[in-house]
Amino acid sequence: MENSKDSSALTRLIRATLFLCAFAFAGFSHSKDDVEPGLPLLLGDYLSVEYIDLLRQTRSPIAAGSNSDHRQYIKTDFDTNERLIDFTLMGNFHEGLGGIIADTSLLVIEEDFGETPAKLKVMSRFEFIVEVDGKTLVYHYVGNYKQFIARNTIAGQYKDKKGGLYTFTEEGIATFPDHSFRYEVDADFGMISFDTFFEVLPQYPFAGTQYGFKLFNNKLQIFEMGGPMGNEPEPNPFVTLTRIEDAEAKP
Repeated sequence: MENSKDSSALTRLIRATLFLCAFAFAGFSHSKDDVEPGLPLLLGDYLSVEYIDLLRQTRSPIAAGSNSDHRQYIKTDFDTNERLIDFTLMGNFHEGLGGIIADTSLLVIEEDFGETPAKLKVMSRFEFIVEVDGKTLVYHYVGNYKQFIARNTIAGQYKDKKGGLYTFTEEGIATFPDHSFRYEVDADFGMISFDTFFEVLPQYPFAGTQYGFKLFNNKLQIFEMGGPMGNEPEPNPFVTLTRIEDAEAKP
């Protein structure tokens, strides 16, 4: 029995070590705002491991979201006055689907996980588990989920057939040959059936130009959007880009 406990503890230690190595290798970062002294976990955005794996495999938010449990995204915040940690559930990347409130010792004070009882277990400062509906959902800290999705989809440097350069940074800056703009890859697939990114306008966040995109091998196709509701890609891309490898991008 003692050997079994030691083996289990060793397994957890190895798992935590491997995740921390992967965390560092993947370039995850956190700011001082994510760290609250005395808290058992980092504050910020957590995505389900199921969603993360599918996103990396497919490079498609639509495919990853459609084929994973709808509770992909949980945001953690800390109420400094009440000393409570808020685990806010944003199913399908929508707000207002409930969550869990716990104190700093992780005692659950309140839960409303879509009107379903849920059990919370924090595994490390970067990972927690929610048991709900007979499922065990594992969540990993990703820093900023928008940057994480960009990093695993279209972020990078590209060129068109004429040698024109296109750049998408993880931080959300898109540069085309003739202009630059802030962009965001659309993770909320409730109203669309095609991967898209859109121009972010400070005054009108959802009024910017929307583009469809498709990734395959080292190619990125970008489509203009049309249709009655403006949410359908045109049949043919207006540009097909080739990713510039890191070595080629250096002067």
